[in-house]
Amino acid sequence: MSNATFRYSYASSQCAPTLDQERDAVLRLQAGDRQAASLLYRWFAEPLYRSVLLPRVQENELASDLLSETFVRAIARIHSFRWSNVSFFFWLRRIAVHLAIDTHRQRSRHEMVDVDDVDIVSGLSTDLGVDFVPSRTRIETTLGGLSERYAQALRLRLLEDESREECARRFGISVGAFDVLLHRASKAFRAASEREQFAIS
Repeated sequence: MSNATFRYSYASSQCAPTLDQERDAVLRLQAGDRQAASLLYRWFAEPLYRSVLLPRVQENELASDLLSETFVRAIARIHSFRWSNVSFFFWLRRIAVHLAIDTHRQRSRHEMVDVDDVDIVSGLSTDLGVDFVPSRTRIETTLGGLSERYAQALRLRLLEDESREECARRFGISVGAFDVLLHRASKAFRAASEREQFAIS
C-alpha cells in the first residue's frame, strides 16, 4: 500500500473506538485484512497528526508526510504487535515520535525534541520491536512514586499530549526550562520503572 493511501484528512476522523473495537481491527489487519488498516487510520490519524506530529515538526505538509510513514511502518511491523489491553494509539505514537526525532536529526537542528518521551510510556525500552506497553494503572503507580512536579510534567506532556509551550505556561517557566524538567522527570521515571521491574522479578 503506497504512502499516498495515508494522506491526512480531517474528514477521515471519527469518534474514538472502544478497546474491543481496536483489538478486533488489529487482529483483522494481522490476519491480512487491509480494510482494517483504513479503519485504524480513520480512528487514529487525527490525534497523531494534531497532538503528536504537528507540534513537533511545526509544518503541515511535513506532519502529513510523517503521518503517512507512521502507518506504512506500522503495517509493515504489525505482526510484531501483541495486544495488551492498551490502546493501539500508543504503539502508533511511538513510531510517529521516532520519525519526528529522525527528521530533526536529519535537518541538523539543535533544538530539544523530547527524545525521552519515546520510551516513557513503555518505561523500559526505546526499541520499536518491544510489544509490551504497561497499563495506565501501572503508569500512574510509577508516577505516584515521583515528585509531584516530575509526575505532573510527564502527565501533561506524555499522557495528555500538551505542547511544550502549554506545559511551560502551566508551570510558569520557559520552554527551555520545561525541557530540562521533562528530561529529569523522564530519567526519574525510568529509574522507578526499573526498580519496580526488579522487585517483581
